[in-house]
Amino acid sequence: MFFLWFAIASCTQPVVFDRDNLRDPENPDYTPATPSNLRLERNGFDYTLRWFTLAKGIDSIRVEKTVDMSTYQTLAIVSDRIEQLQHTTSENRNILVFRVTAFYRRGDVYRVSDSVQIRATGVHL
Repeated sequence: MFFLWFAIASCTQPVVFDRDNLRDPENPDYTPATPSNLRLERNGFDYTLRWFTLAKGIDSIRVEKTVDMSTYQTLAIVSDRIEQLQHTTSENRNILVFRVTAFYRRGDVYRVSDSVQIRATGVHL
């Protein structure tokens, strides 16, 4: 009987440990994984952008575009489960670059991944 009581009593104390794994979303220094395998398909004025993300530790994905390499326009903020976006534009530009970034929210703090970008080739229509 003594052993049973000891086991129960010792389990009531919370286990405290450091969150030192940088891939652990509960770690205060956590950064979401950068979206990978970014691909772009073009059919006239229609673009399909595809990427891959690790499902854990990402809440949303932001997709942006730029035509001047300095000002980015947000096209969409999508769920972590979405891995593609279709965009139609009639802009006749020499430069068209898409950028994809992952976000993770922990309380009031947003963690942001590095961005990955891809340039649309032969954009001048």
